[in-house]
Amino acid sequence: MILTGRVLAADGKTPAAGVVIYAHHTNHAGLYANGSDETTWSRRHGRLRGWAVTGADGHHTFRTNKPAIYPDRSMPAHVHLF
Repeated sequence: MILTGRVLAADGKTPAAGVVIYAHHTNHAGLYANGSDETTWSRRHGRLRGWAVTGADGHHTFRTNKPAIYPDRSMPAHVHLF
């Protein structure tokens, strides 16, 4: 899956360069799995996570696996972006 986006300044027109975007999502089983034991963040967000920095044009791109729905089907497949 390729996930792209563009961040704009508060005026809604000017590209925002240098913005750090964090993303995480579930694996093929719908779980935030395989994080390491080093931090709570890793255990909670799992292995499928990463950061990108917007370019001069405000764009960012993530290349990752397609997430799955939660096992209890309470939430559709989605990616968390911060």
